[in-house]
Amino acid sequence: MHNYRENGTTLATMSRQVVSIKLGQRVQHGKFGEGVVLKFEGAGDSARVQVNFSNAGTKCLAVSFANLQAV
Repeated sequence: MHNYRENGTTLATMSRQVVSIKLGQRVQHGKFGEGVVLKFEGAGDSARVQVNFSNAGTKCLAVSFANLQAV
């Protein structure tokens, strides 16, 4: 992944859902459990986040499909 926004900005409106996730925020994923947002890049359908999950390690996920919930 590259071109990260590491200044605390939030992700904007995605085509499938509205996401307001900040770097360092704790999130919940249906399969991977709870984790912390490390990085994000892109916008719209191509937005991706890197999350370090407690039980599953670090994963890169497409925001539009990940269905992340803020904790």
